[in-house]
Amino acid sequence: MIWYLLHFKYTTHVYTGPEVIRDLRNHIVGYEKNRDVSDALAGKTAIAVQNAKRLEKYFEDQGYRWPSVEGNPRTNVPVIIEAIQELGGDVS
Repeated sequence: MIWYLLHFKYTTHVYTGPEVIRDLRNHIVGYEKNRDVSDALAGKTAIAVQNAKRLEKYFEDQGYRWPSVEGNPRTNVPVIIEAIQELGGDVS
């Protein structure tokens, strides 16, 4: 869920499950875990990748190797996104 949130904002906040859902609902009206939110995220992938890389750097600057348990929240989705892009895929 942190991956979804990074489409809208950068954060280093350690979320509980209910907390991240509440925050997501500020950006995606009526957000539910099993709901298709692709329309709400469309066109924001570059922002999410940028925010995820910024998050990774934040934890590295704190002395945590990426990925690490201490680096929370975290996501490795940008690795997949970049691999798809290298193959010529569109992930916008």
